[in-house]
Amino acid sequence: MLQLLSPGLVAYILGLTALLGLVMGSFLHCWAYRFARAQSAVRGRSSCPACGKVLGPLELIPVFSYFYQRSRCRGCGAGLSLRYPIAELLCGAYFVSVVWHFGVSPEALKYLIAGSLLFCIAWVDWDVHWIPDRLLAGIILNFVLFTAFQGGDPIKNLLTGLLGGLSVSLPLFILVLIMDRLLGRASMGGGDIKLLFAVGLYFSWQANLLLILAACVLGIVLSPMLRKKSPDSEDGEAFPFGPAIIAAYWFVLLWSEPLLNWYRSFL
Repeated sequence: MLQLLSPGLVAYILGLTALLGLVMGSFLHCWAYRFARAQSAVRGRSSCPACGKVLGPLELIPVFSYFYQRSRCRGCGAGLSLRYPIAELLCGAYFVSVVWHFGVSPEALKYLIAGSLLFCIAWVDWDVHWIPDRLLAGIILNFVLFTAFQGGDPIKNLLTGLLGGLSVSLPLFILVLIMDRLLGRASMGGGDIKLLFAVGLYFSWQANLLLILAACVLGIVLSPMLRKKSPDSEDGEAFPFGPAIIAAYWFVLLWSEPLLNWYRSFL
């Protein structure tokens, strides 16, 4: 744990982690933007989405570039979304919180990789209401690989993860099938259920119950921002639940253990 190290070394580690998180936030946000539009994430340089101007070095520095350019493209003057620095800061905060919580360890790396993929999923779902199966497969593969080499009985650990993944996603899947039949239309996207399964692999079934509760609360809080007009929705609006699930994942990752211990103290 970082708390056992000297304050100077802790500050150095967290500073590097924050820098890495900001850079990854910029890359992952760009990746999500291109992923949602079926564009390559590695081909072609970053450019202004309005005029296509290729960005220079000073325009690619996370957070700083947004304010340096006064939130406008230096080529065409088009306004830049505040989402850019917010995405970078959120990813930086996530990286710092994981390393602070788990220290410099394989477990921290596991959650940094999973969180990076989830970060990308959140923005894709926000933009186009789609949770890519390839990214979900990456999260599942990440869990399997780290579980297989983390020590202990790998079969038992994998089965524990499977129980966690199914603890919420399977009952919800059955409930959605029933609601779809009663309502005569889709009541919830299948991608959300698959996302709950992939995220649930990383937690106990008790923590997953907390996760779905937190996701519902966060969904209500975030609904004014997440709800968008959609021609595919019968009421003219669509609600991407993925960002709320992923925000709940972050909350549960850091706080499920103390909260569950507090709850058990009353039993």
